[in-house]
Amino acid sequence: TLLEQSYKFNKEAARKDKSIEEIIAGYNISKKTYYRIKNAINYPLEIREHIETLGADKAELLNKIVNKLKSEKKTSDIVNEYKDLQRDELREILKGLNKSEKPSKVSIKYTTKGFNFSVKKKVPEEVKNYFEKIKKMMENDDYTFIK
Repeated sequence: TLLEQSYKFNKEAARKDKSIEEIIAGYNISKKTYYRIKNAINYPLEIREHIETLGADKAELLNKIVNKLKSEKKTSDIVNEYKDLQRDELREILKGLNKSEKPSKVSIKYTTKGFNFSVKKKVPEEVKNYFEKIKKMMENDDYTFIK
């Protein structure tokens, strides 16, 4: 079964005497298929219960969908809703979920050394000039623009 194969791949990968390339050559499968099967053992129980009928490809897609939606719905509900769909339909759903997750066009990321302010959209020339002015002031440790 797929789960037994997954267990076997994980066991072989843990041993250091064989490389992944040797394992996939021995089973005559692609690297992508190897990883799909190898990771199957880590999928949620609700997916593993249906993994034999789903197959490695659909199970991987369903797992990605579950990871995107698990904050909104229970895993069992997601699996039951999507398990009977075709692979291409699952891909389209996943593509839609990825699109709706696009990052903000304006963001601030804080690090231990400071922060990054990012604007990923067109802005008027006045805005560009204003940020250039702020940049120069900050380079000179002049924070009077805050007042």
